[in-house]
Amino acid sequence: MIEDWKSIQGPKGPYQISNQLSFTPNKTKWTAAKAKEYYLSKKDNLSKVEGVYERVRISFEDFAGGKYSMAILPAEDPDEYLIIYLSGARNDQDWKAGELKGRIQKTATANFFTVEWIGRDKSVYDDVYANLDSSGIVFYSSGISAISYQFIKVFPVQK
Repeated sequence: MIEDWKSIQGPKGPYQISNQLSFTPNKTKWTAAKAKEYYLSKKDNLSKVEGVYERVRISFEDFAGGKYSMAILPAEDPDEYLIIYLSGARNDQDWKAGELKGRIQKTATANFFTVEWIGRDKSVYDDVYANLDSSGIVFYSSGISAISYQFIKVFPVQK
């Protein structure tokens, strides 16, 4: 029995990145450059929610989370927008620029949206909501894991 235990606890081989678990990418056609090009070409016809946003980390405890940058762009459905990840995830090996971070759906309430949010582990959360105001957009949920993320719009720049 001791010999079996020793074989289980024996020295491990060298670490191989190919053995690491990885999440399935949700690639889209969007890049940061394509998004900015789109915003500039449509600057007079953009909805209030479209743009590039950066996460505001409000407290010292919040610094554990990433400083996300994302783009909100129209989807094929005119009542929906895509949230495209651009940068800032703490687990940046699992997130690449241009991946889908979520979907925003319009509601009957002005500047209020329902959201399908893709978490850092690529799980989908559908109990998320967003509110657009003059300072940016806030995503929040009171579900199993409560969240509240504030983003400010950084592009296109307001005149």
